Amino acid sequence: MRKLNSNQRQEAVSLFRGGLTLQEIGDKYGVTREAIRYWVDAHGVRSEEGGHKLKISDRRRAMHLNRDERYIEKYGFPFEKMKEFWGTGTVQKFFKCRGGAQRRGIGWELTFAQWWAAWQISGRWSERGPGGYCMARKHDIGPYRIGNIYFCTTGQNTRDAHKWKSWAPFKLTIPLR
Repeated sequence: MRKLNSNQRQEAVSLFRGGLTLQEIGDKYGVTREAIRYWVDAHGVRSEEGGHKLKISDRRRAMHLNRDERYIEKYGFPFEKMKEFWGTGTVQKFFKCRGGAQRRGIGWELTFAQWWAAWQISGRWSERGPGGYCMARKHDIGPYRIGNIYFCTTGQNTRDAHKWKSWAPFKLTIPLR
């Protein structure tokens, strides 16, 4: 087994802090991983500060960043903030609203963050629901999107829908023979 000079030992410690494992460093210098562990310990470096644990830590950090990016893109908020909303049932109400629009064949272009901000700006969140306030579309046409929504009572929404749509009576024609 080879012995490492002081420069090599210092470099081995730096490589460990850089994320190489004890085995990878040992293979590079032709020594055992235990010899590298001895020098890393002698320099006061804890195992959490490098090697395999650093790789795992970096992977976790990247995973959390990727998760936050995905959540921001999909919902408009990072994961931890969405967890808070999940706990209050707010996200479930968003899905119910979006699902209702989709079942009726109405487009939905609002992220959760936009939907939530609109409700907050309206000041009607605590009054929403059957017999209360709802999110409606201007002239009852187009998708739910910023610039095409307003808040009114459910009764007013129904009256508006009848006012803005043409409700021509159905005519039954029976062909004569």
